[in-house]
Amino acid sequence: MDNSQPQVQAVRPVSKDNLDSPTITPAPTLYFDCHSNPATGKSFVLWDDIRLVFADALYVRHEAKVVPFMKDAEWMPLKPLRIAAIPDVVLDIVVDNSLVRLEAAVQQTTLTDTPEEATAQNTPQEDTTLELTTSPVSHAPRRGLVGKAMENYSFFDHPDFRPKPRVSQPEPTADQEEDVNELADNASDTDSESTITSAQANNKQAFTSKIHQSPQDHTAVAAVRDISPIVVEAALGDPKSQVELGDMYRVGDGVEQDFEEARHWYLKAAKQGDPAGQCNLGHLYRLELGVDRNHSTALSWYKKAADQGDAGGQCYVGLVCEYGLVGAIDQSAAMEWYLMAAKQGYAFAQFCIGDLYTLDQGVQQDHDKAMEWYLRAADHNLTAAQVNIGYMYLEGIGVSHDETIALDWLSKAVNRKDTDVWSQMAMGLMYSRGLGVPKSDSTALAWFLKAARQGLPLAQGIVGEMYRDGEGAPQDYSEALVWFIKSTNHNHLASQHDIGSMYLQGQGVPKDYSKAKEWYAKAANFGGEYARIKLSEVQQLIDEDKEAAAVTEKKKKKRSSSSRLKFW
Repeated sequence: MDNSQPQVQAVRPVSKDNLDSPTITPAPTLYFDCHSNPATGKSFVLWDDIRLVFADALYVRHEAKVVPFMKDAEWMPLKPLRIAAIPDVVLDIVVDNSLVRLEAAVQQTTLTDTPEEATAQNTPQEDTTLELTTSPVSHAPRRGLVGKAMENYSFFDHPDFRPKPRVSQPEPTADQEEDVNELADNASDTDSESTITSAQANNKQAFTSKIHQSPQDHTAVAAVRDISPIVVEAALGDPKSQVELGDMYRVGDGVEQDFEEARHWYLKAAKQGDPAGQCNLGHLYRLELGVDRNHSTALSWYKKAADQGDAGGQCYVGLVCEYGLVGAIDQSAAMEWYLMAAKQGYAFAQFCIGDLYTLDQGVQQDHDKAMEWYLRAADHNLTAAQVNIGYMYLEGIGVSHDETIALDWLSKAVNRKDTDVWSQMAMGLMYSRGLGVPKSDSTALAWFLKAARQGLPLAQGIVGEMYRDGEGAPQDYSEALVWFIKSTNHNHLASQHDIGSMYLQGQGVPKDYSKAKEWYAKAANFGGEYARIKLSEVQQLIDEDKEAAAVTEKKKKKRSSSSRLKFW
């Protein structure tokens, strides 16, 4: 390691409930070993090392600023997750547990020997006012325009199942590593909400949902947790304990993360007919966690739970039907399954019904009914529903435009312990309109990008519009088209219309009336009234071109005939 870099990083735990007076009495300062990237010489601390000591760690901060995960050239967090070391600074580890549990964790944890002294100094960092933390999602490298447009479209993501075993990766070069002064992307584990992303083959709008979980608190400190009673009960055949143990292996809570072991315990519970074990097995197969992705197998486990009247199983059977993960798309069947779950108060199913009414899929478009179902889901504190309600008031969709009401709903989404893709979307909307925060297109774009990269179609469409119009970033038609295509893979009406306009006007692509007509027709089929008008205009332009071409061809033939007569 370069001697100019710190050998250890000083940290101290800080309760999120006491950030204004962070000092714990007595204030423990701990020291983590730093690692170095040979290609860049930059030192860093592994996030896994921090979480090993502080299982409830939410994010890292220096003074009032969040320290982000280091990123690669694609703006994705490097794996394993890492925090850039800052010499001569005591970083705060913001945790989500009480001071008593904090002190217990500190007292029972052995770390490297502490240096003689570690003094804090001011380190300039980017302003992260109102920055929220989010779980990172890995993305494949971009491969040209089409590759860029289609990345991230293989499955519905699920943050409770998102943490994956650490896989060794090549150390990035100096050009690939990001400075510590980027927007915060620190992750906080979530056990009550889940974000799901997908695409055309497995396409689903990103959303948040409740999932099956055991009643235990999965945020317990690993260093002080005694898991032996759970292991004993699970080994004796108690299905609830088996699901509990599977959850622990899935997220690495008190044990080393191991998806195969999680599957082992879920399967034991599932074979006893436990719907939580059955649904969680379905998630593993759908999300390719420790097993090969197999939507048919996932559906079979969801169906077993659903046949017992389990709301989660019913909801996910509906999801498989809606997006044709197994067989043809069947939105009518999806609605039936969603209604079964929604009537039991399953918030995610209520949200999905609202989407069906919003997007005119399987049922006639009805914004009043969409709002009704979103409100039901919002009553369960579902972030996605809160954002959609705020967005409808912000844009005047089915309701009167009202920024005050919009701010109220968006604020509900961002004032959460666990932030997700929808919270990021809410932040972007607030900065883009200056609702409760200073208006800033660049900050809004940064938040929209966070959500868009996790597969949220609404955010992808907005990012495309901002690049097209040069808002928050230099105008870039090619980048705009990439994000519009991503969004249209979820049949996002506005993006279909936008692509049609780009072909009509030749923005970033050759002018092509036929392709413009194709995209306007898609938007019109999904209820786009303005798209129907544009479709008519484009058809008129196509007809005029045909007439002009016919006249030109007629003149050409006449000249050719005249030339032959003169020759003879």
